[in-house]
Amino acid sequence: MSGEDNDLGGGCCCWRQEDDWENADVYNTACGDSFCLVEATPEANGMRFCCYCGKPLIQIQKSLSAAYKEKVFSDE
Repeated sequence: MSGEDNDLGGGCCCWRQEDDWENADVYNTACGDSFCLVEATPEANGMRFCCYCGKPLIQIQKSLSAAYKEKVFSDE
């Protein structure tokens, strides 16, 4: 993960969601850490600042694989 892709000019800390279904609740931060959310997204949990570096948090959510969607939505 390059800082260029995740920092938007140094003023924010971008959190990028893992794209494999086993780690979909993990977000990698631009400041070099990882954070696991048990439920929902940083935005849905009211997280506005990175808990590691204190910069404003920007959430980057990847589209999850078809296998993940099938696993999650097949139980409905």
